[in-house]
Amino acid sequence: MRLIFIRHGDPDYEHDDLTEKGAREAALVAPRLAKIRNIKEIYISPFGRAQATARPTLALLGREGITLPWLREFSYRVEDPLTGRLHVPWDLPPEYYTQEPVFFDKDHWYEAPIYQSNPEIAENAPLVH
Repeated sequence: MRLIFIRHGDPDYEHDDLTEKGAREAALVAPRLAKIRNIKEIYISPFGRAQATARPTLALLGREGITLPWLREFSYRVEDPLTGRLHVPWDLPPEYYTQEPVFFDKDHWYEAPIYQSNPEIAENAPLVH
């Protein structure tokens, strides 16, 4: 299996869409993506900017994408154990997360001690539901 991740075009976060530049980026990448053979499925985040990025490619392919709610951004904040700052925990240094085996468990990653400080994480963990 081969997975290809496409990040959305230049975003207009205020309107959950793409800027003019982002729309051009999506239009420019579409022909290249449409040349990829044997695409079985195209999964898309529910955010407007992701939907707008996928639209030109889907149109060229004559396909529909599959919107998966759990592909939305991980926006739950926790207290950083090293700095004490409250932020989204994907910027943790390797010396922290490599010492915690549960971070590498696809079924229980949300049980890592740092994530316990925000109960919304377990409640909304994509693999739990």
